Amino acid sequence: QSTWGLLIENGKVGELPLEVGSVCVLTSYIAYWPNLRQYDQTMNEKIESSLPGLNLASYRLDFLRTAQRWMKRKQDDDRVSPYWRIHNSVYDLRSFIDKHPGGREWIEVTQGTDITEAFESHHLREEMVKSKLKEFYISEINFPRNSPYTFEHDGFYKVLKKRVADVIAHEKPTNLVKNIHNLLLLLYFTTMLFGVYFSSFSLCLLAGIILAFVLNCSHNFFHQADSWRRFAFDLSFASSYEWRITHALSHHLFSNTILDYEIAMLEPFVDAFPNPNKSAFLRFGIIFHAVPALIVGLCVDFVKRIISIFILREQKIRFEYTFIIIHLIFCGIFSETFLSGLQKWSLIHFTSNFVFTVVGLFAAHHHERLFHDGDTFTPTDWGLCQLSAVTDRVETHGITALGVMIFGDHYLHHMFPTVDHSLLPIVEPVFDQTCAEFGVKVRLKSGLSLAVGFFKTAARIKPQTVRLD
Repeated sequence: QSTWGLLIENGKVGELPLEVGSVCVLTSYIAYWPNLRQYDQTMNEKIESSLPGLNLASYRLDFLRTAQRWMKRKQDDDRVSPYWRIHNSVYDLRSFIDKHPGGREWIEVTQGTDITEAFESHHLREEMVKSKLKEFYISEINFPRNSPYTFEHDGFYKVLKKRVADVIAHEKPTNLVKNIHNLLLLLYFTTMLFGVYFSSFSLCLLAGIILAFVLNCSHNFFHQADSWRRFAFDLSFASSYEWRITHALSHHLFSNTILDYEIAMLEPFVDAFPNPNKSAFLRFGIIFHAVPALIVGLCVDFVKRIISIFILREQKIRFEYTFIIIHLIFCGIFSETFLSGLQKWSLIHFTSNFVFTVVGLFAAHHHERLFHDGDTFTPTDWGLCQLSAVTDRVETHGITALGVMIFGDHYLHHMFPTVDHSLLPIVEPVFDQTCAEFGVKVRLKSGLSLAVGFFKTAARIKPQTVRLD
């Protein structure tokens, strides 16, 4: 029987009760039945990675994919619970959760998993961190990691990482990014308040666009140690807590692979992998059936969050989850009727969702010449694998003010996510030097070519060999 047949027969979608599962399946079939039928036929094929060493991505078997389920399945796949794995060593960090300088969340949510990629990319001065880790060491481990990546001391990433650490050792982030964030927040609240109070369609539309830039800029901060600025991301349908998992721990560390949650969340609307069984509708109808995904993408996350809290009970209500509801109440109170307030609230958030999603999809990852799981890429160095799956736009490269609003300086940000965007331009020279020494060529793309490349990627069915020379 097909996956969908089993789900319907058992009255479940993942672990959903009959009523909710039936509604999910029925709604999905009505809206996107061609994609779902094709998705059902090829789902099992997508679980296998073309990168040797990446053997498991169990979360892809779940119909309802959430941040909590991604992490739970990774715990199952990594098999180190209740500890933490770094390379081939196991540590018990439970007593360190509240002492972690970056905030307890980073340690708490990763319990029971292999955190090698996160450890390497989040700690530039790893000698100091390793000396602290010795206090929590338990033992070595005798089975291979569920990861295709290596971090050799004389490899591209470790050499570049040491140089970057030396460059910024005595540098402090400037206030540029914070000032841009402050300005965007001021502009958003001003246009939103006036738009709601004066029932201005134009101002509400503008508020939605500005909110998208607020989210993009806030993204700089939820990669870093805890601060109030990360919670500006929660002014939308999105959650900074969940995106730390799905974006920082999944997408950033396993870009364009079967472990990349942001690839999975496009499905079944968009299949970014080179799959020879893609239907013509899935390949060439994307310009039509991807539009609903662009408009409601973050809204779907919001609905899944409600299901996760109240039905599956996978997580508790966090205080920042109330921001979006408080905004709805505000719009209702300061409008002629609650329905009018709901319309303004919807306009703001669906506009924000559309702009944020379009900017993200066309930013850096889905040019047709970039690696997508199914392709062949021979090097195993994590930094080189990152460069095979990410590029940057000519128009925003090196311009911090633009970069923080529309995901610029992307390959440097991917390899050093905790480094503030204001510092990325000063590490560009050592990046260029390291690329030259290792024979690596990074080719920037225009924004237009990345946008066109997204549609070519969705239509691509033949695997390719990706090279960086």
